This record gives sequence, structure tokens and C-alpha cells, in this order.
Amino acid sequence: MLKFESDARSLRVLLDGKPMITHSTTAPLFATSDAAPEIKLSGDSWSISGRSLPEKPLTRFSPDEAHSSLRFGSPRRWISLGVDEREGAVVLKLEGSSRKFARIALMLPAPPDSAVYGGGVSGDLRGRKITLWESERSSAASSALREAMGRADDLSCAPIAFFYDDEGSFVAFRHAGGIVADFTHRARRRFELWGMPEEIIIGRAESREDAMRGAAYIGANHRTPPRWALEGVSIGVEGGEEELLRRVDSVGRAGLRPTAVYIRDWSGASKNGDPFRDYAPSTALYPHLGEMTARLRTRGIRAIARVTPQLDPSSTAYHEAARLGLLLRDGRGAPQLFDINGMCAQLDLTNPDARAWAADILEKKVLSLGFSALSAEGASVVPPSAVCMFGDAVLLHNRWARLWLDVCNEAARRTGAAVFATGAPAFATMGEVCGSPTAWRLGEGVASAASAVLGQAAVGVGVVYADARAGLLASPPELRSQQLVRFAELSAFLPHFRFPTVGTDALDPSDMQLVANMAKLHARLAPYIAVLVQRYLDGGLPPVRPSSAARSTQFFVGDDLTVAPVGSTESNTADVTLPEGAWVRLLDGSDYTGGRHRVEALPGFPAAFYRRDSEHATFFRSIIRDMKM
Repeated sequence: MLKFESDARSLRVLLDGKPMITHSTTAPLFATSDAAPEIKLSGDSWSISGRSLPEKPLTRFSPDEAHSSLRFGSPRRWISLGVDEREGAVVLKLEGSSRKFARIALMLPAPPDSAVYGGGVSGDLRGRKITLWESERSSAASSALREAMGRADDLSCAPIAFFYDDEGSFVAFRHAGGIVADFTHRARRRFELWGMPEEIIIGRAESREDAMRGAAYIGANHRTPPRWALEGVSIGVEGGEEELLRRVDSVGRAGLRPTAVYIRDWSGASKNGDPFRDYAPSTALYPHLGEMTARLRTRGIRAIARVTPQLDPSSTAYHEAARLGLLLRDGRGAPQLFDINGMCAQLDLTNPDARAWAADILEKKVLSLGFSALSAEGASVVPPSAVCMFGDAVLLHNRWARLWLDVCNEAARRTGAAVFATGAPAFATMGEVCGSPTAWRLGEGVASAASAVLGQAAVGVGVVYADARAGLLASPPELRSQQLVRFAELSAFLPHFRFPTVGTDALDPSDMQLVANMAKLHARLAPYIAVLVQRYLDGGLPPVRPSSAARSTQFFVGDDLTVAPVGSTESNTADVTLPEGAWVRLLDGSDYTGGRHRVEALPGFPAAFYRRDSEHATFFRSIIRDMKM
């Protein structure tokens, strides 16, 4: 039950007797600013800047418990918010304002010594200031790497603005624009929203784990992944039918038998080698695509198609979409063209007719070719100058990936297909992270990928995997082999294992055998991971979740298995922190006690440990026997 308590100088909103919101004339809850963000798009990279004008604290307040509303103001400016209860949290929803403010800041009190997590970033965020804006560069594992990348607050995150602390307090934002989250102040947390938020959700769970469940409820919308996605390995392939079949056979001879192939260029490739943006198969690269996917299916191999909302101006789909008025427009009303590795236009995803048209195309012209899944990509790049049917392209930026996923999910629902996603992992059957290309160049790509996985887990995204293709293309040839092996070690413990074939021709046969061993380990762990995924879908706690060690890439797979990945090519050891009790190393059966340990972790021998008294101990022992390492 909601209750308002106030006097002349302060206000509290309580839920079931617990204070959720506090405001006073000396510590106001809100402030506003009229400064607008400056947003630039260069290639496929965003940058955001813009100095805030002096803020105006909204010190005055007027509670209306009868109508469940609050009003905060100062001379000549005010905002009015509806107050509601949802799943044990207080929900604030903007009902009106004196004008459309460029920025609104929310200030919340913070326990001085409590760690804070969230925002799609791994580790404790205390002392950090981060910007939540899709397509920003990924955070790195080491401070040296962060310095090499530039600004430390250029972080990669899903557009799930959810934050919580060790005591279970949390705040979430349903907001399409950028957010700056500032945790540099010891006693307060400040969130600056670029534009007006749809909702602010404030709550207090019983524990950090319960808060993480709340993140899954608020942000994630996973569907049950197909069993083949959990059990086997999908390989990334491009270059045409002949090359695809050659690579499938090649990795198969090495012992890596895929259950799926991810085809980036099924609709063709541009002059610079990037996938062609169309919804029709390439007659040059894949002249018999439907027949090929059918043949692969007889071998137990599914096909996954890359699809984007961008269209090449020379494509048939572009001309049809332009004729129907389904594209983003420029200031003159013509289709907006922009450069993302080649000129393209984009579907106006705020237009219901465009979304319906795209869902029909994906159902009838893409999935009908025999694809078992769609990989929804490219939806985080929106030209800020574009004209949408509804809303502002700048402020809709964080929602764009979700809109495209809604289209893909609708097409998949009609056909029983699955959906993989790169732009917004929280809203798909399987969510993808990549890590930082800079980290891959420096030999720390696996640490960056693991950090990105844990950043997703921190905001309640449970069914997530990593793809190393972009990183490997950025990686120096001399570092690719070892990073591929370490990447396979990481992927063995994730719900899905996607292995890029780019660069694998240069793999030493012994290294390829190590990769195949990790694929075998992933398949052996599949029954355990499937149980965890189902528990996540039922109860919200991600199967893969961070350890309590700050700034560590160690993670837990359920409660009974923990992994400390080796993220750098310069190391063959791993630092692991084991909770109290007796532990067993997964691949050799050696015993360990709780505490900190530095263990040898040669390539192909990951630092993974299970609880000796686990209910799954017999299962884990069978893995040691079957792997014979």
C-alpha cells in the first residue's frame, strides 16, 4: 500500500511501510536543465556531448495522495508525476510539465559503503560516471586498456537502465534517450536523463539477488530458446554456398560438429565485403539457398539469417519500401540516406505500417527459405537528423533496437523460429555481446567479452552468448589462435556457443583440437545449463551471473559452478575466489577449499570449479570422466 508522509520541508513515499522516495527542500529529488544534447554519427559510431546549462532544483513539492500524484517545482517550472505500485516497486510516470525540458536529473540517497551494479556494465560502479547510449565502445578489463581506448565512460550497454546495490535498493528507467549515471558522490546517486522519461521505477528488494530478479522482470523479455541453441555450436560462415559447405566439413573433421550456421551474407555482399542490405537471397553467392538449408537440416544443422532494418538503395526491398513511404525521411521528405559502411536507408520503425511490412517480408521471403532463426542486427544506428513518423530520432535512439526486435519476434512467432540479437540482448531468445575491438587488438579480447557478458547479467539478461568475429578481424594474426582458444573456453560455459570461422584456417591443428574439446564440454554441460535457463525464465535469476569480486571477470553458472576465464594472451594463470566450503576443479577432480587461489590455466584447461556437496556433483564428476583430461 502506498502512503505519503510530508511536512513543510520534506516528503516521503512509503510502500508497505518501507520508504521508497525521499525529498526535501535541501536535498531535492529532481532538477531540470534546458541544455540539449549534441549527437553526431560518424560511420557506425555515435558520440554524444553537450554541456548542461545551470540546473534548476525543483525544491517545492505538492503531494496529492487522493489522486496518487506528486508535483515538484520552482519559479516558472514544474513537473507532475503519477505514482503507482507495481511488483513491490513505486512507479513514477510523467503526467505534465511546464515545458519540454531537455534534461531531467534524479538524485537518490545512497548507502556510503554499498557497491552498485547495473547499466550493462560489469563490476562495482562506485566512483564511476557512465553514459548509457547504445553503440558506445565497450569497457575494458584493465585500466591501461581503458586509457588506450580514450574516455573511461564510453561503455557498451543494452538500453536497460537498471541499477541496484548490495542492500537490494534499485532504480530503473524506461527511457529512449541517453542517460548519464553518476556514482562519484559517496552519499547520493545522480541520473541525468536526456529528454523526458516514460517511467521511473524505484524499489527495494530483500537482497542483491532479488534485485537482479527485478532487473529481469523490468528489462528482459526472453522467450524460451530452442534446445539446439543450448546443446550445440553455431559457426559463423560467409563467402557463398561452396565456402560454407567447405567450412562446415573442415571444422567437422577437426571434431567441431556444428548444430547451426550463421550466414551474414546470405543476401549478398557489397564491394567492401559487408553484407548486402536486402531481404532476397544472393543469386551469385547462394543461388540454391533453400535447397542448401534443406540439405543442412538433414545433417542436423540449422541456418541463422542476419537481418537489419537498413536497405541498400539499389535493392528491390528499398524501392518497394520507398514507394510505400516506409523509410526514414530527410528534411525535404525524401528517403534519408546515411553512410554505415556504404550508403543505405532505414525503415521508419515508428511507423506501424513499416513494422507490419517488415514482419511479413521476414516471414514470407526470409524464413520461408529454410532459416530456423533470425539474427536481428544493425538497429542501433539511427541518423539523428532523420524525420520519423512519431517522435524524435535522437531521443528514440535507445528504443530503436527494441522496435526492430519486435518486428523480428513477430515474424518468428508466426513460424516457430528463434531470434538472436546484437542491439538489445534483453529482448530476444538469445542475446549477443562482442566485447571491445580495441581489447582484441591488444590481446585482451576474451576479458572484454567476458566483461560484456557479465554486464548483461547484471541487468537481468540471462540467455546471452559472445561472438568474436568483429574482435578477431581487429586482432593481429599472431594473437588470433590463442584468443580463439580462450574464447572457446569462455563460450563452453555460456548458454550458447557461437564460433567464428574467420581466421580458423590459420589455426594449428592442436589448437583446433582444444576448441573442439571446449565444444564437447559445452555439449556435456547443456543439461545443467538448460535447467538454469528454465529457472531463469520462471524466476528471473540469470544462469550466468557475476561473482562478488569487484572488477573481476569470474562468474557463476548457477550456484554450484564458477569459472575464472583467462582473458589475456599474456597469461596462463587465473585468479579465482571460491566461497566457503569444499570445491573440485571440473576437468581434473583436484580439491580446493574456499578462499583466493591463483591456479595454472593452460590453453584448453579452463579454471572451472564445482561445489563438492552440490546436488549436481554426480553429473559434474561424469564430465571429468568423459572429458578425460
